Amino acid sequence: MNILLFSMDTLRADRLSCYGHFRATSPHTDRLASQGTLFENFYSPHIPTFPGH
Repeated sequence: MNILLFSMDTLRADRLSCYGHFRATSPHTDRLASQGTLFENFYSPHIPTFPGH
């Protein structure tokens, strides 16, 4: 099994096509999302986000 954890900081999910944005803003991320598991909800254990990585 291959696992790729893809983490992006300070990026709004609603600006990505795979999360419903009306423009094709993220073709490479969309391709990864279509071939793997796309999580709808994620919560960081820390604010700011840096310690959560």
